[in-house]
Amino acid sequence: MSATPEHLNLRRLDDGFGHYLAGLIDGEGCFTIPRASARPDQATHSYQCRFELGLRDDDLAILEEIQQRTGLGRLSPRSGKSSSRRNRPSIRWDIGSRRDCAGLVQILDRYPLRAKKAADYAIWRRAVSAWLRLSTSRYMGPERWDEIAALSTALRAIRAYDGAPVALPTSFQLALVGSGR
Repeated sequence: MSATPEHLNLRRLDDGFGHYLAGLIDGEGCFTIPRASARPDQATHSYQCRFELGLRDDDLAILEEIQQRTGLGRLSPRSGKSSSRRNRPSIRWDIGSRRDCAGLVQILDRYPLRAKKAADYAIWRRAVSAWLRLSTSRYMGPERWDEIAALSTALRAIRAYDGAPVALPTSFQLALVGSGR
């Protein structure tokens, strides 16, 4: 991954806030690698890396603080229209540009995820790295998207619920061993 994007100031993220953000992402975040529709003049589809974290609109203040401290993404309101009465208006923190995805990688490499979403992140991180390489590549053949397409498929597959317990990421297990727990 390249150097920290110039708009990302990791000093604004003290360790407490960084770990809080990682925990919130573990619980509420969503990493995706969606396929974009091919334009009529293109023979292949392209892909993009995206991240979103949605909360009810009465949690707007924390999402504003996250966006302000990280300088990443944008906030967008979502209506509460649904057949379910429990669905309330929400706010979503969306990250979709190459620059902002690279910034989120910098944050999560420093403040790692500690639950099953760490596996999603590992795949998404590889896709971000490939996506950044594509932006500087002069090669425009259709197979340039093959690596990201495979990672998109892997991300969807790893999310399939099978009821089996998910092992904690190795870094977390090592931290527990080191603390004597």
